[in-house]
Amino acid sequence: MWDSLLKLVFVNKRLLSTVFFLSISYLVYSQSIEKKVQLLGELQLKKERLLSEKVLLIEKQKELAMELASSHDPAWIELSLMRRLGVVPEGQVKVHFSSDP
Repeated sequence: MWDSLLKLVFVNKRLLSTVFFLSISYLVYSQSIEKKVQLLGELQLKKERLLSEKVLLIEKQKELAMELASSHDPAWIELSLMRRLGVVPEGQVKVHFSSDP
């Protein structure tokens, strides 16, 4: 009788320790999965920001390539000077609008 009782207690201890070990393992696993999901979300946001920045930079590159290709055209040079530096050709009047009331 004592032998069977000792065996039952030993088996239950082993079962409890196994269940405890599996529970702790599951908690650690679920926590690491949660961190990976969070990191994945952050990386996806960063990817989207970088893709939109890439699109803007490609557009800027195309504009610069067009500007470089037409750098020998006098009309383009005049337009660039007017747009960037505010230079006005001779015979034209420069009008400046202020936003102050």
